[in-house]
Amino acid sequence: MDMTSFIDTVVKLSSKWNETLGLSLLEGATKIRESSRNRLSLTQNLNNEHASLNKDIQVLDETIRMILKTRLYPMQDLAKRYSKEGTGAEEENVRGRIDQTVRLLDIVNNLKHELKGLLQQYPAPIKNKPGSPIKQRQNPAFIDLFRTPYNTPKMIEELKSRLRVRGIIDSGGNWRTSNCINEISAFYYTLDDLGVISGVGSLKARITTFYKEFGKVVDEKAGPGIDTTRVNAIKKVYNHPFIEEAESLLNGWIIK
Repeated sequence: MDMTSFIDTVVKLSSKWNETLGLSLLEGATKIRESSRNRLSLTQNLNNEHASLNKDIQVLDETIRMILKTRLYPMQDLAKRYSKEGTGAEEENVRGRIDQTVRLLDIVNNLKHELKGLLQQYPAPIKNKPGSPIKQRQNPAFIDLFRTPYNTPKMIEELKSRLRVRGIIDSGGNWRTSNCINEISAFYYTLDDLGVISGVGSLKARITTFYKEFGKVVDEKAGPGIDTTRVNAIKKVYNHPFIEEAESLLNGWIIK
């Protein structure tokens, strides 16, 4: 299964889940990952393969956004309405479809991050001018995580002001203590789904910067002074309880 067939299958499953197609999609994801790995390991031109793989990642990202906007979010709104109306059978049916959609999103999102991982594993050569020192990779600045027109001091301050008003961060910019784990990660991915995050640097670097901005430390392993592990921080939870609050506070800040 190539990327075109993979996306076609994803679109079909987003309309109506089928276990057989679901299994073929998992197999297809494995084939695409291994094919990409082979191309990267054997190619004589990593720059070209990186460009091709980045296009595949962009297609996967756009597909995720489409499913969230046209399938998952409308179904979640429908489930809430049925819950208020007390129509149990309809609510149960919709929540079953939500679970299937989340399974589908997990497959697509996992493949996207696996392909990004391959780009890190087989980095393209960096061209440096003769005699110039090789630049060390650094985590991006917080403002650089945002796309235009959100990457301005005014927009960033307004965003933080909204967080402060709701008591999510304190006056020093530190994120609140909550029983609901990884709220910061849920906030990051909500911004990403809304097209706010720029994609600069690696996912690990972006997550590290995002947590650090709100006074939290991310590291590979748990330990003293570590607020969360990187594995937990980068895991995307599509039905995280904080998403609804995040979408509410972003209403009016997002430029449509």
